[in-house]
Amino acid sequence: MSKEWADKVESIFDKVVMPLVRNKRYSELRDRITELLDTESDPHLRGVLMNTLASHLHVGGMEEESLLWAKRQVEEFPEDPLAWSGLGSWYYYNPLREATSQEMNIAKEHYETALEKARASNEWVCSELYTLCRLLTDMKNYEELEARMREILHELTIKRETDVPQFECDWLKRVPDGKIDSDLVETFWALEVKDRRRVQKLRYDSLPPTLDELNSGKWDADESSV
Repeated sequence: MSKEWADKVESIFDKVVMPLVRNKRYSELRDRITELLDTESDPHLRGVLMNTLASHLHVGGMEEESLLWAKRQVEEFPEDPLAWSGLGSWYYYNPLREATSQEMNIAKEHYETALEKARASNEWVCSELYTLCRLLTDMKNYEELEARMREILHELTIKRETDVPQFECDWLKRVPDGKIDSDLVETFWALEVKDRRRVQKLRYDSLPPTLDELNSGKWDADESSV
């Protein structure tokens, strides 16, 4: 996205979204974003606005309206993986209570669709796999979790310009010892350390890393330098 686009999004969040969210004025937030959507034609910005509205209305306890906006984003952008993962997250990340097993199953279906769309567009593939791994951990589906983690290692061999800019494996903190292959766990934690060093040096100005880049030796500095 261009700097002009990024500046426009930042301005909307600074001047409209965050002041209303801080004061928990969710109905007014709905009205203001709806007004913006009435005149905004840029598809990427429309997607951001719909996702923002769905997320914050959910936090505000306006569940039915929130779900309608998450579904509307999918209807308007059916090939966008982020729209599908946003709908999945409506079921998985309930801000008021733990998701039920039925809700997690629905979320999994939407996340799998998001991954299909991501692979079709060759964008956000690792991002969607990371999201699936978090859900599978909470579902205690360790067999599929291990398979998805191996998919991540494969996908990291492919250079993509559009994906999450850092390596992630936070879900492993919630996986009991012995539930998945210990060598795989060690590999992920080692990559996470290398990527933290990479991000500290490059910040977020670099493209998403590949496996070769993480294993290049450039990020093998002493831990005290992190």
